[in-house]
Amino acid sequence: MSVVGTPRESGFTLLELLVVLVIIALGASLGMSWLQGGSEQRLQTFAQQWADELRMAASHALGQRQVVAVIGDDQGYRFVTWQHPRGDAEGRWSPLSTPLLTKDTWPTGLAVSPQTPNEDGGPWLAWWPDGEVLATRLDMHLSDSRIVLAVDGHGISLEPAGEAVDE
Repeated sequence: MSVVGTPRESGFTLLELLVVLVIIALGASLGMSWLQGGSEQRLQTFAQQWADELRMAASHALGQRQVVAVIGDDQGYRFVTWQHPRGDAEGRWSPLSTPLLTKDTWPTGLAVSPQTPNEDGGPWLAWWPDGEVLATRLDMHLSDSRIVLAVDGHGISLEPAGEAVDE
């Protein structure tokens, strides 16, 4: 005996497909935010990486016996060295010629500025070949998170929300 009626159509309804797409989109967005962490974690990670790069610049100044400095702006930063070209009594800042310390841009949304602004566009911080350092404190902001990167004769430290963090 056969059942009389219309044959059942196979496939998914539009509603079922939309529900699946919404579930996939939610899973992807949660996964990405989990992998990237919040703004505080992203800022902490970048600040630690940049502190390591600055330590490398300090080592380069000592090892290569040359002045090494960092000049920054709203877009990013670059490592420079002090040059005295022949016939130029004044000297000038020139790009540092090492593949490890290059020009770079800030990550999207990150704002970095020295607590004591340098009006002439000169270096934010510098290391001399004898180990002396032009000390500075740099404010780093990402969304609602803030870290202060302090550079002085004792080294480089990160200070979130005004409290020093031991490294």
